[in-house]
Amino acid sequence: MKQKNILVSGSFSVGKSSIIESLEKKMPENERIVTHDLARWWLNNQNLRSDQLTMKEKQALQLFVCAGYVGAIKQAAHAQVVGVMDGSLIEAYAYSEGVLSESIMDKIRERLMKYKEHSIAYVIPPTIHLENDGLRHTDKEFRVAIHERVLQVIDAFCIPSHTIVSQDIEDRVEEIMKLHKQYE
Repeated sequence: MKQKNILVSGSFSVGKSSIIESLEKKMPENERIVTHDLARWWLNNQNLRSDQLTMKEKQALQLFVCAGYVGAIKQAAHAQVVGVMDGSLIEAYAYSEGVLSESIMDKIRERLMKYKEHSIAYVIPPTIHLENDGLRHTDKEFRVAIHERVLQVIDAFCIPSHTIVSQDIEDRVEEIMKLHKQYE
């Protein structure tokens, strides 16, 4: 059986992308598939900011992100490698409530029910300074609210998880790699 997927989870602007970039360099290319921040990619391609989206744009963003995460998990399983993901359906679900239709949310819930079988969420708390990247929210309270919602989703779907306590990016990466060895 292949090793479980690594889901670097948490709210926006907590360092998930920096961790993913470092993990990508440390893991052999033929043993992993890496998914970078899909929301950031979409926002940048559409020349939009997340705090200025219309409801239609929010829906398009969340549908794109959800499809990308589903595809990444399927591709990792097919290739029998570890999916190393900057976010996942956990975050997509946290952001999508009230945005996507109930039928789509039901499909996301079905997928989340299977996460406990194939993935581990490594949760990054919102403890680092919130930087404005020109694409994402800069609301500290919203960042904490999304973090809390991520934790609720993990709990509700019984997804195995670890909270990462290190503050330095490289220390966080080492913490994830050490914890993940338990699942080999």
